[in-house]
Amino acid sequence: MSSSRRRRRPQPGKDTPFYEQQRAKADAQERVLQRTRDAVRSVKTSRPFTPADSSRGLFGVSSRSATSPLFEDEVGPRPPSAFPMGRQQFLAEMPETDDLGRPATAVQRPSTRTKVFSATAPPPRTYRAQPVPPAGPRVHSASAKHTPQPPQRSRTLSAGRARRAMPTPPTAASVDDVTRPATRRGLPAPPRQTSQQEDAGPVVDNPMIAIPGPPPSTRNSTSASQQRVSTASLADMQRWENVEPLLAQLEPSLPLEQLHQVIATLAEQLGSKSFRSGKRNAAVLRSLYRLLDAKDPRLLVRVLRLVLLITRKGATLANACKLLFKLSRSEANDALLQEEGAAAMLVNVLTTVDATDNLETLVYCCGALKNISNNENSQAELVKLDVLAILKRHLDNCLSIGGNGASKKQQNQLLVQSTAALRNLASDADRIQDFVDSDILQTVGALLGTFPSPDLALNIARVFGKVTLQQSGRDAVMQTPAIVSQLAAVVDQHPESKALVIRVYFVLGNLVAADEDIRQQVLAATNDGDQLLQQFQRYASALLAWADTEQGMTKLSNEESPTCEQVDVVIKLVRLLANLCVSDQVGPVLVQDDRLSQLCDILAHPELSLQEELVMNLAGAVNNMSFHNVTNNYILEHRLDLALVLVDHFLSSSMDLVAEVGRVFGNFSQLESVRDLLVEHRVHELLVVLLQHENRDVVHVSCGILMNLAGDVRIRSLLDGHELVDNIIEVLISCEGLDWHLAGTCCKGLWNFLSGLEQAVKNNTYQERVTVELLDDLVEVLSDLLGFTPDAADLTYDQEFASVAKHLHNLASKCSAQISDLDATKQPSPLEPL
Repeated sequence: MSSSRRRRRPQPGKDTPFYEQQRAKADAQERVLQRTRDAVRSVKTSRPFTPADSSRGLFGVSSRSATSPLFEDEVGPRPPSAFPMGRQQFLAEMPETDDLGRPATAVQRPSTRTKVFSATAPPPRTYRAQPVPPAGPRVHSASAKHTPQPPQRSRTLSAGRARRAMPTPPTAASVDDVTRPATRRGLPAPPRQTSQQEDAGPVVDNPMIAIPGPPPSTRNSTSASQQRVSTASLADMQRWENVEPLLAQLEPSLPLEQLHQVIATLAEQLGSKSFRSGKRNAAVLRSLYRLLDAKDPRLLVRVLRLVLLITRKGATLANACKLLFKLSRSEANDALLQEEGAAAMLVNVLTTVDATDNLETLVYCCGALKNISNNENSQAELVKLDVLAILKRHLDNCLSIGGNGASKKQQNQLLVQSTAALRNLASDADRIQDFVDSDILQTVGALLGTFPSPDLALNIARVFGKVTLQQSGRDAVMQTPAIVSQLAAVVDQHPESKALVIRVYFVLGNLVAADEDIRQQVLAATNDGDQLLQQFQRYASALLAWADTEQGMTKLSNEESPTCEQVDVVIKLVRLLANLCVSDQVGPVLVQDDRLSQLCDILAHPELSLQEELVMNLAGAVNNMSFHNVTNNYILEHRLDLALVLVDHFLSSSMDLVAEVGRVFGNFSQLESVRDLLVEHRVHELLVVLLQHENRDVVHVSCGILMNLAGDVRIRSLLDGHELVDNIIEVLISCEGLDWHLAGTCCKGLWNFLSGLEQAVKNNTYQERVTVELLDDLVEVLSDLLGFTPDAADLTYDQEFASVAKHLHNLASKCSAQISDLDATKQPSPLEPL
């Protein structure tokens, strides 16, 4: 370009200006969308701030504040987050056994758990040693008693204890009795354990109760299946011979390093499955339980891995999940739990455990998952383990039950922990697509209409708040039937829970930002917007009152503190109103309400007017509402009042705020009184300087306001014509091939200014404020830009720039010629020589 001599270089020490970009890299259609800026636009805001829960309990502090007493009976008493968990708790759930030469380690169960027999109930069954029956036909009966060697004493057990009996492992002398199906003591051989039983976990034998033998026709069979049983039993026995010496070494008094070595060797010997014999499994468990009072978290995790390998049933499984949850509450253990594979342990429990009978277990399992998912590395590992599909299965199960029955309270607690884990997993934008692909968002949305828990609603709103930042996430959320009306109903049910209301309005603001159909749904779900305006009046009044208190002034004056809930709830609600007013159908319904008067009240407050994000969202709402030219538009009727409280923000150090306020005045400056206000505050001088700014939005709004000011005859003469034209020429040069929309706005501003210049030349009232050289530069730049060949798909060149640039080119040429002629007539005649 021949006018390249006028290109301005960035000053040292400054960021690269917006116009110094690599050209033609983006797709043409993409660049069209980036250049096109509608005057009415959606308003952005920061995601609601959620402080980290340092307690890492089942229910955090923020969710506690969200709970309404109205639903206390629905949610039920919360399970404790702090509890003792060690050797004693595990052994309390383990039945008594015969020692078989070793001291008993079973702990007496609490009396509160002992079964109470009524006066009419039959007495507990008594088991006594019986003599060996004489030879004769054998009777197979379920009531037949196993007859061990005559003991030194007899013992009476309750029926409940007899059923829970779990002996210690056999000694070497009695190995035959455990592994061989012979009947040398006159007892029937126990039935062979099927492969399905092996997969399900260890089976605990009870020698106090006889087991019926197989039918006589199969007792003496020597089939291949019986040979396989014998082979498996022999392998089990060989494993036991390697494991049993290791159990004797598991003494809590051993040095920690030595204990780790023994546990590692034991894990290697056990492999990936438990023993076929319940006695041996019981012996392993008792030995492992002795280490559960240790203080080393790594040792505890390794012990728990072996415990879950041996058994995943009943209270033992629940205690293991509780202990893992307890370990996960300390942030210092995050790296350790990741190294030891705690995530895989917990996901395995979720995969294999049925929620019907193990709700408490799953509550603590998901609670531990929630805590470890605070760590980014653990989040990635959990997603690889397909935890989203596993959690979806449990959520679907709760939905199928529908929150009915005696387990309703525990279902609520399980859902709260599950959705809290999902909330953490959704924190990374790269994983939102995983949520979309798993279809879990539709399941999560369906929970809102089934379970009334405010804790659950808060977690769901947090999940949605993260996924709706992307279009794919918004589409997935909207696939849930009636999700908009359910979100609106949540605010009506819990208006006092600001944490919940903030996030619901943030989600709705995301959903309506670019979708007209959703805006219509929100309008219908909120009674034609009356609910939203009523809530705005409520929260705005509360904010104004709070800001005048000592606590409020202290909080607002602290620039380092995060946005407080009183301010944030107004920000999110105002943003929702602003995005709704983008619609030509919804906007006119909202802008005629007098309750919008509190927009001006907040902007005029001395402390609240210093809150940058609050003012930006208020300005965005005012801007969108001002474009609806309907009768009784409150914003248009009071635009001078709003301009008075916004004009000082042109001096803000935040260019984002300057750009947002500038958009308001781009519309307001059509009013003469507002233009006079801008001149009174010398904003017209500032706008000319801002044309040199590196922020594209600031330059654009400055051009827009100057266009309106230059069209006013009274104000046009106050503009510094030379600096105005010079700065706009620089902007035009920088826009070549990049931003024809901005170039078109610049041309419109210059057109208004030069139109007055042409008229002044004709009326002989022209004062030299623009030189001919400057106008010639403008003509040259426009000629080069009009000769540019844009992409075929770049529609903004013809629509926004080319037509107005041609007219400006002709006008600038004419003005240059007129001024040249005027200057020629004013030149004095040459003096004659003396």
